[in-house]
Amino acid sequence: MAQKRKTIISTLIIIIVAALTALGAWWWHMTADTYRARSVAMVEQVRTTTLTVNGRRVPLITNLATRRADTIYHMGTGWQPMTTDTLYTPAVWANRYAIVPSCLGRLVTPIATPVYGTDSTGLSLLIQRQIDLTVALMAYYGQGDGQANGGYTLKRQIREQEREIGNLDYYLKVHGVQDEGYHDIASYTVGRKEQLATLRQAAAHQADQLRTLAERLATLRQALRPQAQISVSEHISYTVIYTDGHQLHRMGCQTVAQHAKRGYTLLQTTEGTTPADAAPLSMLPWITRIDEAMLMGPYTTYYARYAQRMATAATLPITHRLLIARAGTMPARYTGYWISRGKGTITYAGYWRKGRRQGWGTAYYPDSMVLHGKYSADTLYYGSRRDTLGRVYTGYMDSRAQANGHGTLREPGGLSYSGQWRTDRKEGFGCQTGLNASLRVGEWHRGVYRGERLVYTSDRIYGIDISRFQHEIGRKKYGIDWSQLRISHLGNSSRKRISGRVNYPISFIYIKATEGSSLRNRYYAADYRQARQHGLRTGSYHFFSTTSPAQAQARHFIRYARLTKGDLPPVLDVEPSPQQIRRMGGPAELWQRVGTWLRIVERHTGTAPVLYISQMFVNRYLPYAPDIKRHYPVWIARYGEYKPDVRLAYWQLCPDGHVAGIKGEVDINVFNGYQAEFKKFVSQNCIK
Repeated sequence: MAQKRKTIISTLIIIIVAALTALGAWWWHMTADTYRARSVAMVEQVRTTTLTVNGRRVPLITNLATRRADTIYHMGTGWQPMTTDTLYTPAVWANRYAIVPSCLGRLVTPIATPVYGTDSTGLSLLIQRQIDLTVALMAYYGQGDGQANGGYTLKRQIREQEREIGNLDYYLKVHGVQDEGYHDIASYTVGRKEQLATLRQAAAHQADQLRTLAERLATLRQALRPQAQISVSEHISYTVIYTDGHQLHRMGCQTVAQHAKRGYTLLQTTEGTTPADAAPLSMLPWITRIDEAMLMGPYTTYYARYAQRMATAATLPITHRLLIARAGTMPARYTGYWISRGKGTITYAGYWRKGRRQGWGTAYYPDSMVLHGKYSADTLYYGSRRDTLGRVYTGYMDSRAQANGHGTLREPGGLSYSGQWRTDRKEGFGCQTGLNASLRVGEWHRGVYRGERLVYTSDRIYGIDISRFQHEIGRKKYGIDWSQLRISHLGNSSRKRISGRVNYPISFIYIKATEGSSLRNRYYAADYRQARQHGLRTGSYHFFSTTSPAQAQARHFIRYARLTKGDLPPVLDVEPSPQQIRRMGGPAELWQRVGTWLRIVERHTGTAPVLYISQMFVNRYLPYAPDIKRHYPVWIARYGEYKPDVRLAYWQLCPDGHVAGIKGEVDINVFNGYQAEFKKFVSQNCIK
């Protein structure tokens, strides 16, 4: 009997030791990093929140943080409010029982922080916020005075978009593929036209939108009444994202239970199965933590978005019992994905190679900006950054995240610049466009637009203008060898980019005919006849006097100028000094007289004359005459290296050019466009 008792005790001891050994082995296996790394996944939660007021349901706008009520629509980039919100949370495959493998597709994931408060104060603020957004949207679609969002309406947005496209089309008309930046502008124009089509489509359904918004507004306002019966419900669809060691997979999930006190939601895959590569953990032994590094590698983008939301938390909890431990000091010469933090926030989340940043990573700067950049040998060189003002830069950078090299800056007001940068300032060639902004393509220096520098080639359309000074130099008189006319030099008054040798044909010529109400160019008739006989597109110009009546000057020009059908449009040369303008009564009086001359000659010739003025005159006086600027072509004299920043017909680029066949210096002009545009200009603007 004693022997039997000893045998039973020995057997029990062996069984207990074996069980403890098996339990220890099981515990060791379950807590091993290689096993635990296979236990983690990410859950995508797509949430829709609905407010019910007296039985009427209203889906709530969830992307509130991206816009303010007074800026519902960024200029040029319409915002459509979303009624869904997508969040990502980490998850762990979990067995139902402590020891028995019993997962069956079960996951544990944290309860995401509610987007809206459920207390009465929080709910009232939420409803008022939704009312403000709805009123702003109604103003955008034309309901009310539009003041809720700064007066910015769909109609205004369409009008401004049309204006910008007009500027872009004009640029494309007067430039060619050989001009720097042409392809960028062409591509941008296509995108703008597609956006305009979308806006016009929205305008076509404006009445339906307003009706829907009005119903929504009425329901929201009812919710603020004392006797209103209101409730907030949330619909969430879950998708688990997991890895098989090589690639990510997605599987639908449904809620099993929610443990609010413990802070987690229990999910199960819709198929009720656990992926073969998953390693479920028991809810009992899993009472300490899992290492954050286990989520960093396979779920980089999703986990970084979760970690950013939790950046200020002391821990990254799933519950007070089940938590994710922050990654500590990065191992020396680490290769892989890692999140390194500064004080209270994420400073960098991205890839490392042998302890140095390599490839894509995201840096979060508290109260400053978010930077998504590309690194090489621990040095930033390319990326995208968004600052607190909503400006987004994408392009090459220096190690301090300053724009350096080629990049694009988009501002909330719709302004966009694409081009070269140096130490965060526009420098070199670039183009800037936007609603309510002039198109600026050309050279920039220290953030300031300098102008467009042309490359002079034989493809451009060149012309000259002459007077008696091409015949009289000092006391000597010279003739013109009309058979030899070729432009041989573009002058020394400014630096110029010239491709090849200057030996350009003359495509057009303007000859001075008259000045004031009595003076005439004695060489005009002969020069005009020779120009026509040698096949040159010919035009005549009048020099405006501040001391003669405009009507008399117009009649004098019409009497003596050869205004033949097919000639280039006549030109009025306006070059008064500031003192002369003051003596005649100021800019208003000047423009009244100039307008009189232009209208009289236009009625006589059947075409709008061209206004010849200097760059100084454009800057100082042209703003006083918007109607004249809009109706009459402009010819600008500007002797710098940069093309005038206005719409123009001709640019007089130098007064000291040289032309074979003419003695002395000659004014050289270039038409604003190429051959096709010149032919169009001639057909539409020549004397009828």
